[in-house]
Amino acid sequence: MRIAITGGTGFVGRNVARQLLADGHDVVLISRGVDPRGEIVGAADSSRVTVAAIGIDDEDQLARAFAG
Repeated sequence: MRIAITGGTGFVGRNVARQLLADGHDVVLISRGVDPRGEIVGAADSSRVTVAAIGIDDEDQLARAFAG
């Protein structure tokens, strides 16, 4: 399953993403920007992680990120 997480690079979002990846899901991390601390989720298989730098008020980009 492909799952989008708003606030995906924050503390809670990163930990939720780690668990979803461990369970075999693909993850879309939605955040206003890339986490400046570097590593986003520590995923061994980063091919299943998509980072979407989107503000929560950009409906068109959010719709594209949630597609699929």
